Amino acid sequence: MNFNVPTYVWMSFLMFGLAFALTLRSFLTSDMMKSVSDCYTADLDTFEGGLRWMDPDSLFRQPPMVSCNSYVGAFITFVESQKISLLFHVNMPICCSILLGRAIIKSVFGELWSLESQHMYDRMLNFLLFKVIFIGAVMDPVWRHILRLSMWIGILGFLRIFSLLSRDRFENFLPVALDTTQVIAKYLAHLLDQSRESGFESKRLINYYTEISADVLILGCTLLQYLQLMWMHGVSFGLVDIVLFLNVRSVLKNLHSKVLIHRERWRAMNYVQSQYVDATDAELNAYDDDCAICRDELKTAKKLSCGHLFHFLHVQIGTAYTRGSNTTFPNQHAQHAGVAYHRLQMRNSLNQHHHHY
Repeated sequence: MNFNVPTYVWMSFLMFGLAFALTLRSFLTSDMMKSVSDCYTADLDTFEGGLRWMDPDSLFRQPPMVSCNSYVGAFITFVESQKISLLFHVNMPICCSILLGRAIIKSVFGELWSLESQHMYDRMLNFLLFKVIFIGAVMDPVWRHILRLSMWIGILGFLRIFSLLSRDRFENFLPVALDTTQVIAKYLAHLLDQSRESGFESKRLINYYTEISADVLILGCTLLQYLQLMWMHGVSFGLVDIVLFLNVRSVLKNLHSKVLIHRERWRAMNYVQSQYVDATDAELNAYDDDCAICRDELKTAKKLSCGHLFHFLHVQIGTAYTRGSNTTFPNQHAQHAGVAYHRLQMRNSLNQHHHHY
């Protein structure tokens, strides 16, 4: 028969009820119950005697009391002396913690990913093994003390597992939130461009800065996560450290390339702004054609020395390409080479996009 949680829960409740009933029956007829009852009877007689002989000036003084254990405390002590009954009583909080954990997962986290489930089980196993070794190393072999400390450690482990699960979910949510923000910003810029008759030339700049900002933030979050793992794991010369160092190196390399590309784009943008003039409305009407690169309508454009009109961003990218190729400016062939290269890149990107869908 395969083990599952509902079967375990029903068996736990059944065995706990049976063990509780039998233990309570044994406790009511035990010497411990008799001693607690006698203690409370003597306590009551002492209290009544103190009231009988008490003078009027001592009404606000506390009468002498006999210290007695409560019935609940005596019952718990009695359960701790019964090994089999104690096993079923301890199993009940474990069963309740499993039910509470599944309810929290269902209501807060939803369906767990396979990676999250694996991380949760690994952390729980590591936590339990570490604490068992810790308890065995520092605690005296007193069954009652070990049991109570184990229950407290179980509560701490329950809270720790779900706090780490929340951290994992937030780390996975943050890159998705950044990508979603990037897509929303691009579509808002596109809608603004479509709503204006004169166009919105800054749309492409907004798309570019949104994309590079999202990429840099995602790489930064990944780098911080790797650094946190290195700080928690410690620096040594094991296989885990080698993998972490390689991942950190890859992230730093990608960040460096992003910074270099942005620097070249920034220089190219300044060069295009200073070297090329904006096309006038008369020139745009006379040109009466779409952009040869993106095939969008030319509402605003930059005019090359040869007389061709392109969007500002395409001229900027072509300029960045020719600058990276160490081409001397101004040069009409270099300008067309850069623009043609950018047009080829856009065609390849569109072909990959259509092939993907």
